[in-house]
Amino acid sequence: MDMKERIAVLSLSPRSGVGTLRSTGVLSLLLLLALLPIPVSPVSEGKGVVVFTFDDGFATDYTVVLPIFQNYGVWGTSYVAVQALRPHDALDFMDVSMLRQLVASGWDVESHGFSHSVQTLQTRMIGCPTGDLVTVEDDRRIGAGVGLELRRGSSVIHRSVVWKDGEGTLALDWRLPSWFCGATVTLSEGGKRIDFERVVDWFQVKAFPYPRHFAFPYGVFGTGLVNLALTYHDTYRVTTETAGYNYASLGENKLVGWEADDKLRTPQGMAEIKRRIDKVAKEDWLLLLIFHEVTSVYAPALEEVLRYAIQESTVMSVTEYWPAHGELP
Repeated sequence: MDMKERIAVLSLSPRSGVGTLRSTGVLSLLLLLALLPIPVSPVSEGKGVVVFTFDDGFATDYTVVLPIFQNYGVWGTSYVAVQALRPHDALDFMDVSMLRQLVASGWDVESHGFSHSVQTLQTRMIGCPTGDLVTVEDDRRIGAGVGLELRRGSSVIHRSVVWKDGEGTLALDWRLPSWFCGATVTLSEGGKRIDFERVVDWFQVKAFPYPRHFAFPYGVFGTGLVNLALTYHDTYRVTTETAGYNYASLGENKLVGWEADDKLRTPQGMAEIKRRIDKVAKEDWLLLLIFHEVTSVYAPALEEVLRYAIQESTVMSVTEYWPAHGELP
């Protein structure tokens, strides 16, 4: 089974359960379904669309953000870095139970990668330049078996992680030449593919809907990574500090998000968010707002922004937006 076939199978089983039906009673069930109203994704009605996205999988998505959105009957999107979820990381991230309740409520849960390190790793070399078995310190999200690429000038070496300790130190299966200290460490092409496949497998094992949308960690991307991401997902989201408007790219696979975390902290920032909402409402564009950990301190500010977005535009999750406005295959 190739990857496209695999994705088709995965997207069927967690979304509908059709594969569990038996021939007996199928006709009756289909007749019953025909009488039910067909859910229709909201459309912008010429008012523009605002999508609220929340990165990494912080527990506040469930404890703070979800109740606010439920009060208004709209949904946002959580882009989850799978390996950050509890018990693998600190208690400020969600556990699977929280994530499951998010999905059950109607919230949109999508992929932010397995390791949150699809391209450049935040690392430093340990053991250089002794020539001993070298380790790479990371943020505890890279698993054993992942391929790494180390680049120093025009020289490139590919090796794999063989183990890591409780503090997140990765051991490589080789000895590092002293002149290679200070190399840039990234995931290899095989390592990047493994990262995407681990997300797909994890969503399948946990019986979550297939993650059709992907947000690049740190907003870092390139042509090769985009093509790889679109092998597994319908859209990919990148990050910008200057715009956040999606006008030329409306209906395309690329979604451009604007980081708005710090804007909730000041009146000037709040006014800037509202100006951007006014802009997309006037031009019938799309605005993707990016947040991370929204604590209870900033919950009133988030609610104010949400209320304004509902008043001036159409609020959707990424999954609601895509069938209504995207280019479906």
